[in-house]
Amino acid sequence: MANLQIRIILACLICFTILVNGSQAYAKSKNGKKPKTYFSASGFLFNVEDQSENISGSLVESDTSLGFGGALAVGTKLQKGLRAEFEYAYRVFDFDVLVNSAKVSEAESTINSIMANLAFDMRMSRRLSPYFGIGMGWAWEDGEITSGAGSGFKASSDGIAYQGLAGIRYKVTTKFGLLLGYRYFLIDYDEDDTEGGNFELGMRLFF
Repeated sequence: MANLQIRIILACLICFTILVNGSQAYAKSKNGKKPKTYFSASGFLFNVEDQSENISGSLVESDTSLGFGGALAVGTKLQKGLRAEFEYAYRVFDFDVLVNSAKVSEAESTINSIMANLAFDMRMSRRLSPYFGIGMGWAWEDGEITSGAGSGFKASSDGIAYQGLAGIRYKVTTKFGLLLGYRYFLIDYDEDDTEGGNFELGMRLFF
């Protein structure tokens, strides 16, 4: 599993590097200028989907509370609205563990992820630009039962992560804009996946 993690992360980094370097070379050949790079930061509410599983004749479920998180990204603006970015994100959420609909424990889970995203910006007006995109990377999830049955028990998982992005940018100045968006995030485990929607508010600064 460790070797697979390394291969996936290296593959994302290599693809991202090739994409950025290739686009910069293309842009230079067209107009002699480098594409603009940017930094973005955002916070979001994370609505994780509940899970259920039948274990030894008992129905075990998770009742998840609304979580929160944030993301930092560095990217490059490419040609014709296309841009690529490398992102780190952190998420945390609480959930109750139910056995046959009866609450037996409370738990907390945190997720760290590294993603390579490719997005497309569309100009709606002088200040508004809708965008959409996709991302792929790796995520690490750590969970702990904080109270009730099994208190103190910890577990960790990791897997390939995917996300879809959509939103709108409001241009405040030529270099600074505000973001309002939605992203659907999924970690692909061998069995149960962790997934859910993220409602996002952030900023993007070109330099």
